[in-house]
Amino acid sequence: MNKTAFILLVLLPFSVLSQSIKGKVYDDTATVNGAKIVNITQQILTYTNDKGDFEIGAALGDSIVLSSLFHFEKTIKVTKSSFEDVMVVELKKVVNELDEVVLTKETITEKDFDPVVESEVLQTQILNDIKANPHLYSKSPSGNADIIAIVGLIAKLFKSKKPKKEAVTYVTLNQLKQLFSANSYYNDTFLTRDLNIPLEYKNLFLEYCEAQAIETKLLSPDNRFMLIDTLLKCSNDFLEIVNNYKKD
Repeated sequence: MNKTAFILLVLLPFSVLSQSIKGKVYDDTATVNGAKIVNITQQILTYTNDKGDFEIGAALGDSIVLSSLFHFEKTIKVTKSSFEDVMVVELKKVVNELDEVVLTKETITEKDFDPVVESEVLQTQILNDIKANPHLYSKSPSGNADIIAIVGLIAKLFKSKKPKKEAVTYVTLNQLKQLFSANSYYNDTFLTRDLNIPLEYKNLFLEYCEAQAIETKLLSPDNRFMLIDTLLKCSNDFLEIVNNYKKD
């Protein structure tokens, strides 16, 4: 082997590695500007220009990955013909799928919690339940409806209707019981005299209050008047419900 032939054989692999391929990327409507072109075999990266054209270093057998934010990824294996002409690549759009997701997010929204509306809905639910299950609301020896069953249902229904708010916690039944047993102001006298709640209904009333989504910040001494106002409203609603069903 002469010296010239030896040099050609040595340089031949480098000439193959130093080749580049040219291409054009388009979709079903136009050429794709800014598509990412990666030779994952040689770790070379480039992008298409405003006309969808690109040029990237490659060798026979390399894998070229083409991708875009709004198109599906596509992988092409470099063949001999890849160096002979401009490589034309079509990418499939995913814009329609993205639009569908956005539409779904905007269409499905959570309704704001309205205590007045929910209270009216609750009254209707209770009346319907009494009609459907009269045996659950049997008369007590005194002639009144079973208040425990009624208020228990009320509390159960309201617990599932608490408004969902970020970073907000609500007063629990245990916190209410502790408040009315350890606080000098919130005692049985306050319960019966100011809130007009009979002692026999104390626990039922506290369960009802728990279901009303009272924020824990109202337990702070600084929010005492806000808590009193909230408890007064709860007692009025509670007594109205109880009195309505005592008449039935």
